Amino acid sequence: MVTIAINPSGATGDGFSRVDEYAFFAFFGSARPNRTLEDYFGPEDKTRARWWDSLLRGGREWVRAARKNLCYPIFVDADGHIAGAGEPFEGDDESARPTQQGEYELAWPVRADGRLGIWRVDADRLRTLSSLGYAVTTKRDLRRGTWSARYLLDGAIKMIERGEIKIEGRGPLGDVILAQSRRGRVIPKTIWHRARHAAGAAWGTNLLTAFLGDASAFPYPKSVYAVRDTIDAAVGDRPNALIMDFFAGSGTTLHATLLLNAGDAGRRRCVLVTNNELNHKVAARLERRGSFRGDVEFEANGVFDAATRPRITAAIAGIRPDGRPVEGAYLDGREFAEGFEENAEFFRLDYLDPAEVEFGLRFVDLHPLLWLRAGGIGEREEIDPDKPLGLPAHSPYAVLFDPSGLQDLLAALPERPDITHVFIVADSPESFAQIVADLPRQIETVRLYRDYLETMRGATR
Repeated sequence: MVTIAINPSGATGDGFSRVDEYAFFAFFGSARPNRTLEDYFGPEDKTRARWWDSLLRGGREWVRAARKNLCYPIFVDADGHIAGAGEPFEGDDESARPTQQGEYELAWPVRADGRLGIWRVDADRLRTLSSLGYAVTTKRDLRRGTWSARYLLDGAIKMIERGEIKIEGRGPLGDVILAQSRRGRVIPKTIWHRARHAAGAAWGTNLLTAFLGDASAFPYPKSVYAVRDTIDAAVGDRPNALIMDFFAGSGTTLHATLLLNAGDAGRRRCVLVTNNELNHKVAARLERRGSFRGDVEFEANGVFDAATRPRITAAIAGIRPDGRPVEGAYLDGREFAEGFEENAEFFRLDYLDPAEVEFGLRFVDLHPLLWLRAGGIGEREEIDPDKPLGLPAHSPYAVLFDPSGLQDLLAALPERPDITHVFIVADSPESFAQIVADLPRQIETVRLYRDYLETMRGATR
């Protein structure tokens, strides 16, 4: 049990003025707390640097006129790789800047307000960094008409040179995947006292208001940094971890996962589950006005529609529900409006007719569950159930709708070592077992639609 100071001013009631809440950690088997950059209780070391930072310099004052040599185009090829850098922009009409040069798309340092800003490093430095995998694009920003990019900070590069950070591999765009040595890191203490953990201040209530433009959408949200540090203490050493939150509230857990990934270039995934419950006073008021559950007005006031979904969307895209860029910046200087490179999908949990499932008529409805069962990795692609084999290009699973597709699946597996799950539509246990016998042992197999139906029946008893 960890005690976290979340309200230094105290919440008064019948007893003492409460300033804390509790976080319970459960570690199974050989699992242990992750060593973090600080213990969250002793004197705060503000010199500890993050590894990656946005290439676009944030702040209202950093427009093109401030450092014209840092306003240059980055050449981006068709696959999103940084291929080079051009000359600084000249002229007064910024809208006249070129967007294409030969086969390359040109990425300019476009600010959230649409004006040209500046990159944090000059063109020569960028060329060096990108050649080493220390600078990389993160996503195409259609609203600003450019690409977001990040680069490895000098402190992290020096730690690599000293052996304190090791390069464990390369990402899809050639960016380095890093793992920090446990040397110099500490085990968190059982009492945490950091200003950034306060729920009612900048990183809780005020943060949510900045992203939603509405201070009343959700009461008492947790500090995003308290949750980020909690996740870090559990899985900070696992860059591909899956974080699950079955009581999602306003979506702070996913927002915190985005921040943790941005700090170490992790690829952690996050699954949130929530209902669309209304505050009882709001529900009573709506019912007196003749609006009931299922009505558009009633549902729009629920926690999911009013807070969870718009907060997640705004955090990733950097755009508020009213279409305005989110104003403000995180502790590391990253502007809210920059957003993050992750993507999100929203699903509604509903009921299906078991007979329709058994006859294979509801595959489209079940497909998101298969994608989640295989880890929720990669953008979910559409699969045609009328074809013998469904094999997504970027997710580690396959769906065998008909035995005639087995040979194609076996032929594809040597080129797809990432495949971890195969979902097999089989009418009988015998035909399912026969297909499983031909597949590599390490692949997890699931029989459709029998396994799904039995699982759901068991869950509802």
